[in-house]
Amino acid sequence: MNSTLFEISDLIIGNFLMAFIAVTIPVNILVTTILYQNRKHHSMNNVYFQIYSVGSCLDLIAMVNNYCGSIFPARGWLLHFYLESTLPPKIFLILAWGIRFGQEFTSFLISINRASAVAFPLKYDHIWNSYSRIICILIQIIPAIITGSIVAMAEIHWEKKGGNWYIQFSSRSFRSSLFTYAFLSQTSIVIAIFFCYAVLIYFFKARFRVLSEAARERNNQEQQLIYISLIVCSMEFVNFFFFLYFFVIDRKIETRVFYFFYNALNDIYSATPPYLLILFCTPVRERVMVLLRLRSRRLKTELLSTF
Repeated sequence: MNSTLFEISDLIIGNFLMAFIAVTIPVNILVTTILYQNRKHHSMNNVYFQIYSVGSCLDLIAMVNNYCGSIFPARGWLLHFYLESTLPPKIFLILAWGIRFGQEFTSFLISINRASAVAFPLKYDHIWNSYSRIICILIQIIPAIITGSIVAMAEIHWEKKGGNWYIQFSSRSFRSSLFTYAFLSQTSIVIAIFFCYAVLIYFFKARFRVLSEAARERNNQEQQLIYISLIVCSMEFVNFFFFLYFFVIDRKIETRVFYFFYNALNDIYSATPPYLLILFCTPVRERVMVLLRLRSRRLKTELLSTF
């Protein structure tokens, strides 16, 4: 890749994504707060929204961590702070790898939740009960903790390439083992998500061929959540192919090129979920519009009366 062209592309796209993330962080906080405050409301007490809330928190940490731990030092910002110790990069790697696993399992839970809602509608509340809610949180958090603990044992160092500073694993064998572990884990998750996709699509078509008026309204709600799930899980497939190419097919890719694609993918992956809820989920969109004073006080009163 032409060095000058790459640097220009990196600067333009990097600045655009930085501005996008700066806007998305408060949007993420707003949407996550709405989900938490309305977790007992009949329209949003579905375990689906709990899974999404935890996932949104993980996404928020991922966005902040990626900039504070990777992009800022790569650009030469606050280098004295970053280079005087290996603690800042170690924290970045622990969070980056840990959160990535948490995001993987969040996508899996979202896909299996929607598949079960369509395949077993009458048993949905029984399957996703209060115990399931606790299990879901553990599934989202424990893999992140385990992976972060593994990364914490690694020896790391700063390396300057192309005028930028990047964090590197000192041991090639550890790096290879970690990449293999990550690839196998993500492969398993992607296969499971694909299976859930197939189940969801098959039962959804069969179930909603003939609908009553009341069922049609519920169908619209189901479709909204399914659209969100399909997009979220599709991004997991994109992330998988990224890992497949850079960690398996071409391990000799230039460091700055790897981080260019990694940072862009991480930003898009972590920033998209809150916008999907606003776009496709009516209860969330209504509350956001009320908070932004885009809807009438009457609607605001109606919403508050239902809390």
